[in-house]
Amino acid sequence: MDFRIFDEPKIDCHVHVFDPARFPYQANTHYSPAGQELGTPGQLELVMDAYGTRHALLVGPNSGYGLDNACMLDLQVEHDQLVRMMPLFADSDLRILVDHCGRPAVDAGLDQPGFQALLDLGSTRRAFVKLSGHVKFSREPALHEDTRPFVMALVDAFTLDHCLWASDWPHLRAPGRIDYGVLLRQTLELFPDASHRRKLLWDNPRTIFGFGP
Repeated sequence: MDFRIFDEPKIDCHVHVFDPARFPYQANTHYSPAGQELGTPGQLELVMDAYGTRHALLVGPNSGYGLDNACMLDLQVEHDQLVRMMPLFADSDLRILVDHCGRPAVDAGLDQPGFQALLDLGSTRRAFVKLSGHVKFSREPALHEDTRPFVMALVDAFTLDHCLWASDWPHLRAPGRIDYGVLLRQTLELFPDASHRRKLLWDNPRTIFGFGP
């Protein structure tokens, strides 16, 4: 087994922390992560140290409009919902970051309208995409080979300079067990060239998010 990716510098661009023992959930929260979904800051630090991840981007899954997530959840898109959102994105001067490969429907193939709209968004060079969340749309177990054509199409459309890697740790609502090391192995399989991995795992997030050395 090839372990060199563990020693390469990495930035994880999508992680969460859940620590209800110290920070209890709100009584009216729409979903309460539990069991294997929990991940405290201390546990995250241990995972990062074990796999050589030097920085991480914390994403708040229960934020927006105070405690009311209705708006944020209604703008979370997948499959062909992106088609309806494209006019908003096209007319915006903002930089756009798309999570989890846009969550296409694998069974619908590369030509599905939503995924084609995402590829068009990549051509604007104002958008970035996280090559992550494979388990959220794959129909196969790890290493999720059925997602490979979608990943490669995204790299072609966005260019590698606009792609980021992320684990989505601790894998909220995952359909099965996910291991951080397996995700890195998948990345090694997808990107055997070390210079490409350096760009995806380190150079791009440092440039986009301003992480220090």
